[in-house]
Amino acid sequence: MKISVKESIVKNLNEDVLIIPVFKDIQNNEALFLELDNILNKLLTQTIYENKGICEEYKFNLFYTPTRIKLRRVLLAGLGKIEEIDQEKIRLFGGKLAGFCISNSMSNVAFLNFGYSLKNIAIDD
Repeated sequence: MKISVKESIVKNLNEDVLIIPVFKDIQNNEALFLELDNILNKLLTQTIYENKGICEEYKFNLFYTPTRIKLRRVLLAGLGKIEEIDQEKIRLFGGKLAGFCISNSMSNVAFLNFGYSLKNIAIDD
């Protein structure tokens, strides 16, 4: 599986899917998210607003994008509440996400870089 992290949005991404981590208790208002949401005519914010369960831990919502951009699929990947995130949950999330991607024939995936949302998560004990 090829995994990359995108720090900017371009309309001609070559990956099978763009994975967007979403949290239950944080509004997704970072610049990269909003830029992609604008390209997709507010599809991301509308989907999250209409389906509150999307942000639950290990919930994955895959949908196809409009044909005017090269990126075919976007995956909203729920991480639950940010204050409950730890190394073990991130490890479990990665395993479940890899399984989901493999079972849906996605071998070339990209993550939307959400560094700001994760800045207060401790990675060591």
